[in-house]
Amino acid sequence: MKTRKTVTHSYRILGLLALLAGVFLLSACPSAAIGTIDFEDPPLGTVYYVGDTFTDSGYTMTIAPFQWGNGQMTSNGFARIDDQGLAGGSGQDINTNNVNLSFDLGDPVHKLTLNFGEYGGNLNIEINGAFVNFQNFTDINGTTIGNVSVSVVNGSGNDIGQLTLDGNIETFSIGGQELWLDDVALY
Repeated sequence: MKTRKTVTHSYRILGLLALLAGVFLLSACPSAAIGTIDFEDPPLGTVYYVGDTFTDSGYTMTIAPFQWGNGQMTSNGFARIDDQGLAGGSGQDINTNNVNLSFDLGDPVHKLTLNFGEYGGNLNIEINGAFVNFQNFTDINGTTIGNVSVSVVNGSGNDIGQLTLDGNIETFSIGGQELWLDDVALY
């Protein structure tokens, strides 16, 4: 026959084990972003050209050349900080116009989400060195690029949506001809 003291001790051990399991699960798969790039740091209206770098929310980004749909490269585009809300976020966002935005993530992340507004032309994405040139975000929905799973909400062209990347992400860049980005969350 178990005594009340033994039962209480058993519940305490079970409670401690449950707590430790929860801490392990949270540390293995954090649900909160470790950083969010919201493009609020640069002054409104700032324009960047290929080769320029800037910092937002502690992360450095570089403006890189863009590949058109016909495969030709261009370095004649720009990125502009605006407050039009065309990516569906709040405050400022960034418009990539015939350029790619290359993110220095520091350490690898295991998940990345971003809001986008795509209003024409083709798009570029690079994940872990794997480059894809595509027309609409729906073209890459359900694919794997650079050993990273890609999922997209909306993205049929001329719309606002969300891109989610799941996997070990060491390098990442994205750009378009008429593409707005905001709220890049890193996990």
